[in-house]
Amino acid sequence: MKQILPFLLIILIFSPAYSQLNMEVVGSDLRGPIGITLDGGSNLWIAESGTGANDGAVSVIWSDGTQQRVIDNLPSLYDTLSAETAGPTRVQVFNEQYLGVLLAGGLPEVGSSIVVFEIDSISPGGAVLSLENAANIIHLEERVLQLGFAESNGFSFVHDGSDLYIADAAANAIMHRDGLTGVIKPIASFPPSPNPLPFGPPVYEAVPTRILHNPDGGFFVSQLTGFPFLDGASKIFGVDSAGQVSVIDSGLTLVTDMAMAPSGDGLLALQFANFRGDSLPPFLIGSAQITKVGFDGSKDTIATGFGPSPGLAVAGENDFYVTNLLFGTVTHLTASTTANKDFNDLKVQPLTIAPNPVTENFSVSWQQPESGQAILRISSFEGKTLMVKDLGQAQRGDHNLELNRNSLNLSGISNQPLVIMITSGKNIFANKIILAK
Repeated sequence: MKQILPFLLIILIFSPAYSQLNMEVVGSDLRGPIGITLDGGSNLWIAESGTGANDGAVSVIWSDGTQQRVIDNLPSLYDTLSAETAGPTRVQVFNEQYLGVLLAGGLPEVGSSIVVFEIDSISPGGAVLSLENAANIIHLEERVLQLGFAESNGFSFVHDGSDLYIADAAANAIMHRDGLTGVIKPIASFPPSPNPLPFGPPVYEAVPTRILHNPDGGFFVSQLTGFPFLDGASKIFGVDSAGQVSVIDSGLTLVTDMAMAPSGDGLLALQFANFRGDSLPPFLIGSAQITKVGFDGSKDTIATGFGPSPGLAVAGENDFYVTNLLFGTVTHLTASTTANKDFNDLKVQPLTIAPNPVTENFSVSWQQPESGQAILRISSFEGKTLMVKDLGQAQRGDHNLELNRNSLNLSGISNQPLVIMITSGKNIFANKIILAK
């Protein structure tokens, strides 16, 4: 357990809604954080997808600000074909008694499943739990595949008593699991949409992400959309008790999480990022945003200029916590209405790699504009961190760093484009590398 420095990073930015957004990093050194949940005791629970080395985890930022990894060594797999990491995606507290950890699809043995832990077995400073300490494992993927679906990837879930409703991002459906019989069946599906671009597949998948209870009955469901990750293509759907799907709102982008607005008059949708295939990284740094979608048809941007962020927890009006997949952090966002300037001045600059494709030994070179702590990060193109190394204090001027592929634990990856970055303060040096066979 460690004490998080309360002012590790504070950035002020100006949002399109003419509000000042205060950004404070309150959690760090996380392994691919995705879902985040705020419990009734003001503790933050974070699902860490891991780096692909069976190091998926759950961390808690307790109400006093201390950070602790409470569950570790959960399944986490890096798929060299898709350049994606599968592991824990969501964590949820049940009635203050149980903790449910949702695992992504494609994992050996467990597949997409919900791993249940007794919440009393987790405490500040207590022992770190593992899969062996689980009270129950609810297997989802094998039963979804038995229904004839080609893939299954549970991304979020809600419960109604012992019944579960799961947004399956790979099956493009909402699954209902009967708590008494264990029977799983789809109650709603989301068809693909035509791709208007002259490249990529003819259609793109819906990819449902967050499911929420509708207080009036049924559910709200957000969507990411598949490649080519078009701006404005995401929707929020309504699903009634009979499984009928309607569109609540459209024109959103890559929505990975969603919550009810504290005022009760709408939904808060989290945009993961904007995608630009010619950028490094392709999911643009600082392009996440929170949009309020009013039930009266209104739409307002509440916060922008952070991320890429897949997870959202709402603490109150204009008071949010978001995960950052690329930098492995949790950021506290609070908004006021007094600013008139944009302070979001992150600078992305080129990083020189030689040779590239990378064989065994290679070098990275960059020009440091001012002295500062330097961090080396290598991530997949979807933004999931594969490794992090603290390089210490870097002085202003030219730098050349000699690296060995095996020492970076990248020996098992080949012929895949990865993003390599040096971060130092608000300076980001980035490039694409290919790991040769």
